[in-house]
Amino acid sequence: MSYMNFLEKTLKYFNQNKQKEALQRFELILETYPDDVNALFYSALCLYNLNQFQLCEQRLMNLQNARFTNFDEEMNWYLLLTYRAQNKTDAFQKMKEQIIARKGFYSKQAEKL
Repeated sequence: MSYMNFLEKTLKYFNQNKQKEALQRFELILETYPDDVNALFYSALCLYNLNQFQLCEQRLMNLQNARFTNFDEEMNWYLLLTYRAQNKTDAFQKMKEQIIARKGFYSKQAEKL
């Protein structure tokens, strides 16, 4: 099966709220392509939705270190939510201020937190 077909099927599981199945498939992608930004981001979302916040944070940090990503704003938003879920007050406040200062898509939502 090609990468694109496998990814498409995996995203279908994700969109159907089958987080565990999707996560297992994203993990398979990451075994072969550890820097795959799609697998890093969506596996982090699966982990977040499964309340595995520490693993989610680690995955988002890996994504942050990727050379190229089109998930910058989303990554920071979920990192903010992950910090909040883990009661990491200092990290939460710092990320919140960064999101607000960037005046991007999530700045208004961040102000409300």
